[in-house]
Amino acid sequence: TMAAMAASRCVGFVGLGSMGSGMAANLVARLGASTDKALPSRPRLLLFDARPEAVDRLLAANTAAMTRRASSLEALAAECGMILLCLPDGAVVKRTVQAMVSSLQPGSLVVDNSTTSPATARETSQLLSERGIAFLDAPVTGAPQRASDGTLTVMVGGCEKRLEEARPVLSSFASKVLHMGATGNGQLAKALNNCLYNISCAAMAELLPFAARAQLPLEEFVEVVSSGTGQSFGFNQWAPRILKREFEAPKHGFPMGSAFKDFETLQEAFSNEGLEIPPVLAGALATYKEALTRGLADEHKGAMVKVWERKMDVTCSAAKS
Repeated sequence: TMAAMAASRCVGFVGLGSMGSGMAANLVARLGASTDKALPSRPRLLLFDARPEAVDRLLAANTAAMTRRASSLEALAAECGMILLCLPDGAVVKRTVQAMVSSLQPGSLVVDNSTTSPATARETSQLLSERGIAFLDAPVTGAPQRASDGTLTVMVGGCEKRLEEARPVLSSFASKVLHMGATGNGQLAKALNNCLYNISCAAMAELLPFAARAQLPLEEFVEVVSSGTGQSFGFNQWAPRILKREFEAPKHGFPMGSAFKDFETLQEAFSNEGLEIPPVLAGALATYKEALTRGLADEHKGAMVKVWERKMDVTCSAAKS
């Protein structure tokens, strides 16, 4: 239809938080400069965030003529043929989609870059498909710095044909866009990735305090592991901060309380397959839960170390010079 064609020249972006702001800034910059044949002719970009100042900041920093603020979610939904969401959790995603659903054009596409769960992805997809609207669950990995650099990894569940349509837009902030199969599989891949990271943090939380207890010089030990086969993203990311006792989130990293949802997603996925949680995952889960019980929900995942520091009666800090 004419309306859908006009709408396809408009891309909406909802949610300009710690990840979304960097992603949207790249989208503005790349669309403004684009000669990409795969993109609708220089699409306009509409931005929305529940906090107007988040949109102000982005518009002030990126003065592309094709970009403006949407007056409401409904207005954005009515005007855009493709809408990207980057929101804090599944509950916010559901509320946002609910607010937009009656204004969306049939044939349009909603791409959810938030981290939710396979169940949320399937429910959202179902709700939209009843109105002829396509949905992709497309969570991202790579932390705020890579969102700003435009080098995220996106894992996508849903129709491959619709992914090809979204790929040029996703590629404005991602260096890898990988199709994971059916709806919900993007979220499942994200939870598996994040729990591998949780395992590396929990392993560090056991062994760094033991190194302290055994009186190894910790700065040197951290350098050994960070350059050796024992390294992991979790270790390399957090061990140096632990030695400086920098645990505060969101200043130094993502709060542990908000990230626990990945374990819940995997517990549900294993149980759906009739399987027990295997031992390494279970061990990491136990340390993570104990950290939350100890009141560390507002600190980053490196703070899991405090669970084992207490059991081993040590504090992992850099040698006083």
